[in-house]
Amino acid sequence: VGRLELRIVVPEGYVGSLELRIFVAEGFVGSLELRILFNESFVGRLEPCIFVADGFVGSLELGILVADGFVGGLEVSILVMEGLVGSLEFLIFVADGFVGSL
Repeated sequence: VGRLELRIVVPEGYVGSLELRIFVAEGFVGSLELRILFNESFVGRLEPCIFVADGFVGSLELGILVADGFVGGLEVSILVMEGLVGSLEFLIFVADGFVGSL
């Protein structure tokens, strides 16, 4: 019961791998929105993992923006336990020239 919206944009110059896993268990009520935007020259890998357990009521919003010149790896993991009521918002912005891991 609810909605799931997923947007992924990988522009020219992307080198690496993108892995996305979303699991919504029984009893999910609300909305889950995930946005991933890669700018040019992204080199590395991004692995977001989202698990929403039984009884989740509310909304989960995850936004990731990786700007030009990013080199390295980004890994995001979100686990929502049973009985969570409310909303969870997660936002990551990596600016130009970032080198390393987050």
